[in-house]
Amino acid sequence: MPMMWCAEVDAAVPMAGIDPMDASTAEMHAVQKLFGLGFDKQMHAKPTPDSSGGWRMRIVLARAFMNPTILLLNGPTNHLDLEACIWLEEKLKYFEHVLLVISHSPTFIIHMQKKIVKLYSGFYDQYVQTCSEFEENQTKQYKWEQEQIANMKEYIT
Repeated sequence: MPMMWCAEVDAAVPMAGIDPMDASTAEMHAVQKLFGLGFDKQMHAKPTPDSSGGWRMRIVLARAFMNPTILLLNGPTNHLDLEACIWLEEKLKYFEHVLLVISHSPTFIIHMQKKIVKLYSGFYDQYVQTCSEFEENQTKQYKWEQEQIANMKEYIT
C-alpha cells in the first residue's frame, strides 16, 4: 500500500485504494533519488543514525518522493546545500499531485511560484477581509469593463 509522507515527523500514513509502487523497481528509484541528492555508493550503505542532520533530511526527502499522493513539506530546504535545494525544486516543479509546502526561504518560494495557487501571510480574520475586498474590487472592475464595452459598441454603431 502506498504511503503519504510528512517529512517533518517522518511518519507514514497508508493511503487506501491506490496501487503500490512496483517492488521490483523501488530500490532503483530510491538509488536514483539519493544520487540526485548527492549520495555516493559508500553513503548508501551507511546507517541513517550515523548521518548528519543534512544527510538525514535528504533521506527523508528521498523517501517522501517514492510515490506519494499528497506531499506535506515543512521547511524542506532546512539543512540542505544548494545542489540539494535545486534537486528538490526540480522534483517539485513536476510533482503532479497535492503539494503543501511551508517555507521561510524567499528564494525557494520565488522558484516555486508556478506551483503556488494562492499565497497569503497574516491572520485568518485579515485573510477573510482581504478576500472580501478583493472580490468586491473584482466585481467593480468587471462592471466598469462591461460599461466601457457597451459604450464602445454604442459609439461604433
